[in-house]
Amino acid sequence: MEPGEIKSILGGLGIKPSKRYSQNFLISEDIARKQVEAAGIESGDRVLEIGPGLGILTRYILERTDNAIFIEKDPHLAGYIEKKYKVDVICDDALAVEFPDVDIIVANLPYHISSEITLRILESGFKRAILMYQKEFADHLIAQPGSRDYSRITVAREFYADAEFIMKVPKSMYHPSPKVDSMIIKLSSREPPITPRDKDHFFKIIRLIFSHKKRTVRNALLSEAGILGISKPELRDKLEGLPHADERAFKLTLEELNDIVEFVYNIDI
Repeated sequence: MEPGEIKSILGGLGIKPSKRYSQNFLISEDIARKQVEAAGIESGDRVLEIGPGLGILTRYILERTDNAIFIEKDPHLAGYIEKKYKVDVICDDALAVEFPDVDIIVANLPYHISSEITLRILESGFKRAILMYQKEFADHLIAQPGSRDYSRITVAREFYADAEFIMKVPKSMYHPSPKVDSMIIKLSSREPPITPRDKDHFFKIIRLIFSHKKRTVRNALLSEAGILGISKPELRDKLEGLPHADERAFKLTLEELNDIVEFVYNIDI
């Protein structure tokens, strides 16, 4: 698609691209084709595309399977996709609607919901996902322990899936052009490498620790004493013997983080 064609289609639909909702449309057919090829779609696969927009990925998905499902929040775009490709589109918010049971997820994700939608995808039971993100978020997703990019979303990704860098996408490949480049990432679902006693508790403590990732684990937890429902002096006493207490969270492996969570689980708070 050329920028002029995109402008014409959007104008006909009465749409002005919204910065607030990260409405940037991929213009490169070559990149779209490679993104769908990376998904390895076979004829029997159930595929979900989140936010098809003007359908630049949709056409390549439908070349590989007739068992595809589409979720598009914008009713004008949803209607456009339904008419152009003769498919049904779930016109709803991907952050709110229940995900269907699918094998593969393909999406160019809006930047402003990257974290929330990725957590939903990771918990959805997919097999593979080929996702385009802004580069900064993608760097967090594929980071390794010890990297400054290692974050709470990295831990969630490590828990649910392997991640593989596919390709970088320059910002010039979008209309309107965003301020940053993008990256395509492949996620492959697998069994978690750790088995926390309580998964919700695990992610609660991880969230608290990474809210203060530059502090030691001990000091990060002490900073959140109120959230844990205990006074700071009491918590300081109970954290005696805390594993990896003087490390920063971003330097710890998934297994080491689980050691911390298990210790906190076992203390009487």
